[in-house]
Amino acid sequence: MGIFSFAAVALPLLLSILSGAVFACPPSDREALLSSTAIRRFTDVSLRGESEDPILQKPGHSNSGYMTGSINPSVFQLDKLSTLIIADWKGITGQIPPCVAPLPNLRVLDLIGNSLSGKIPTHAESCFTESKQTHRNNPSFHRRFGNMNRLADLDSSINKLRGQIPAQLGKMKVLATLNLHNNMFSGTIPAAVLGNSGYMVLDLSFNNPKGSVPKSLLSAKYVGHLDLSHNRLCGEIPVGTPFDHLEASSFDGNEFLCGNPL
Repeated sequence: MGIFSFAAVALPLLLSILSGAVFACPPSDREALLSSTAIRRFTDVSLRGESEDPILQKPGHSNSGYMTGSINPSVFQLDKLSTLIIADWKGITGQIPPCVAPLPNLRVLDLIGNSLSGKIPTHAESCFTESKQTHRNNPSFHRRFGNMNRLADLDSSINKLRGQIPAQLGKMKVLATLNLHNNMFSGTIPAAVLGNSGYMVLDLSFNNPKGSVPKSLLSAKYVGHLDLSHNRLCGEIPVGTPFDHLEASSFDGNEFLCGNPL
């Protein structure tokens, strides 16, 4: 299945994925849509808010989609998904459903530009109407977020997520892009997150983590773009690769951080 844009199938699918959305379809129709054989075979769903469809625009926001509601946990019954993009809707609220963790084939999870809150889920939980005991008997129920071994791109930037940045993110074997910028994360940056084998993009800027920059990043085989700016980090920036080739902009806005390249 291809990636969807706003067409005859995509719009009903969007309205079924977003609980409480404006113009959302009735619950019975939504469940029927998500349980159909054709829908269950979907592998790529791309629903971005930069739609030119007037039904999805908010007055005064030209070419910018606007939708309220929350992410319906039923979308995670589409267990063949490899790409899930629900981005730039601005009014999508609520938490990331914890049942995202059992998706075994997910490679891209893009939730940028909404108003999601709460924490990044780290354990699978039952989100569906079946009994919890049924899910506990399913091996995928015990899957942790960090065990999503095919996830390569995680972007939940420009939301209202909070809490500790999960250390489990550092256990994802092929995670190459981790973008959490412009949220409300606090605590310290777990050493495990920077101990990943390598990142094309690692952006934790414009949050509230404190403490030192973990030296575990020295063990990374490759780091492309790194941005730890505008946080509450302190102490001395570690010496060595990849820190010795980074620009000062990667660390700007941390009042008590010092060392090269600042």
